[in-house]
Amino acid sequence: MKKLAAFTIAAGLAVSGASAKVSFSLDIEALAQSDGVNSISDSGLIVLVVDTGDDGFQLPGGGSIASGNDEVVTYWDLDDYDFASPDITLLTEGGVSYGSNWSEDDKLALFWFPTLSSSNMSPAADTAYGVFADAIGLASGDEWVMPADGTLLHSLKLFTAAATKLVSLGDVPSSAGKTAFAVNNPPSTTAPAAPSLGVVNAGGKSTLTWTASGDTAGGFIVQRKTPSGDWESIGVVDGGDNSFEDTNVMPGREYEYRLFSVGSFAATLSNLPSAITSERSYFANISSRAYVDQDSALAPFKLLNVGARLAGNDPLKKLMALGFGPYHNENNNISTWTDEVLLEYYLGGSEVATNDDWMEDFTNPGNPNPDTDDIKLTMANVGSPVFFDDSKDAVILEDVATNASVLFRATSSGVSGNIAVGLFDAEFDGPGGPIIHDNRIVNLSSRGYLADGGIFNGGIIIKGNVPKEVLAVIQGPYVRDALNGNPDIVLENPRLEVTRLQGPNGNQLIITNNDWDDQDGVADPSNGLLAVETNMERLTRVLEARNFQTEHMSLDAAVLLTLDPGRYIFRVYAEDDGVSSPDGSAVIALWENEID
Repeated sequence: MKKLAAFTIAAGLAVSGASAKVSFSLDIEALAQSDGVNSISDSGLIVLVVDTGDDGFQLPGGGSIASGNDEVVTYWDLDDYDFASPDITLLTEGGVSYGSNWSEDDKLALFWFPTLSSSNMSPAADTAYGVFADAIGLASGDEWVMPADGTLLHSLKLFTAAATKLVSLGDVPSSAGKTAFAVNNPPSTTAPAAPSLGVVNAGGKSTLTWTASGDTAGGFIVQRKTPSGDWESIGVVDGGDNSFEDTNVMPGREYEYRLFSVGSFAATLSNLPSAITSERSYFANISSRAYVDQDSALAPFKLLNVGARLAGNDPLKKLMALGFGPYHNENNNISTWTDEVLLEYYLGGSEVATNDDWMEDFTNPGNPNPDTDDIKLTMANVGSPVFFDDSKDAVILEDVATNASVLFRATSSGVSGNIAVGLFDAEFDGPGGPIIHDNRIVNLSSRGYLADGGIFNGGIIIKGNVPKEVLAVIQGPYVRDALNGNPDIVLENPRLEVTRLQGPNGNQLIITNNDWDDQDGVADPSNGLLAVETNMERLTRVLEARNFQTEHMSLDAAVLLTLDPGRYIFRVYAEDDGVSSPDGSAVIALWENEID
């Protein structure tokens, strides 16, 4: 009758004083036959071998499993057990006598022979077998070396990529657990050559390719790290393959990759780690539109404030700020916009420049602008409207210090109406497109007034080749409760609607949100909305990383969206599920999100 293998979770402990015995446990999953498909679980011989001479393992042959300085430590006949799955757990019950030639830290190897047994331990020329020796510590259990004499339990583990227990990737590729050899077709006993690794990051993923030579029967292990992190295994690839795709990359991150080529008795590391910075899309434009009420007794209703934050490693970033009003009246033949715009630029709380006529030199007010042709070229290259020569719209073109917070304030001289501020990434290489630098706009923060029947919105244009995650927050009550704003003028219950403009299906509403803690949106990939974050724990973490005090967010709206490159409008409504609520002021905050 077959007996059930003993199972233990005890850690390796050493007996005080010599016991002349040592005990092993062996936990393995999933060894396979030579076809690499059918598992080994109910028959065959598993043998643990020690190299006592530190001269490398000898190969089975001449009717013997171990020869030279190698010795059999112990063996298990699977016919004696009752394993119903490829998960095999074995124990040397009572321990084994510590051999006179054994020494602590002698290397161990595991051989398995599907056709041998305890009554037939003499391999013939055509006897198939597999072998594993963990020379560089890939396995998750104790080290594959001889423990000290008297160790109560030395726990050896071998999980291939096909394993289902404890580890997600396995310790080694599935091919390392394959019965791949025979006495007359042996593996190489030397380590494989160092593989040559190349990495390309594009389209939101890193593609690794390599060339390898020597004994690569055990396959390959792909590892990755960030500059401040530790190496972690992210993939296992069977022998014979030479590529791997890492699709779990965050935009704009630095990663290093390395590759282990796993042979039968050793593994070799690629010569040098390959470093990349993952591709990111960027905000080519942020904008905001609101109604300015010059008849109001409240100063905030007379202004549209648009703030932005920059990030990057280069010292300067060229930005172009446009104040829109008259252009829309003339170009669209409508009269709801202001007749003139005054645009003020603040850095660190101090006014830097003003402009109320883009044909006038904003660095020397009252004089003609000598750079109108350059400004027109910049407008054309960044995709903004090109103002008429006699319009009273405003322009400020400036090199701004990276990692700065800037504010542009737009108003008009006594004329109520719609007004807009657009802030453009103005770095480009002549006619064509912007240069995608690490320096970039990462945030829009706009404060405006939503009048009855009026419009208050924020907008972004995302350019690039990969999706971008965007955090959008509409602050109404939050302005009063957390920012100590005027309690009489805040928008009490804002609602957010996000629309994809000029997409493949035209203008399409893609998501709405009324309360930040009620996330019921769904993805709409055909219109650019690839994902909606509904995990409140992560949404809260991202909000708090941007210094939002979530305990003060009551009826404010917020969404965390993954968007395709394109143009999007984030519009604020002063209503709750279709029921009108009082008008008031609110803040739109749009953030690039690269927080896990």
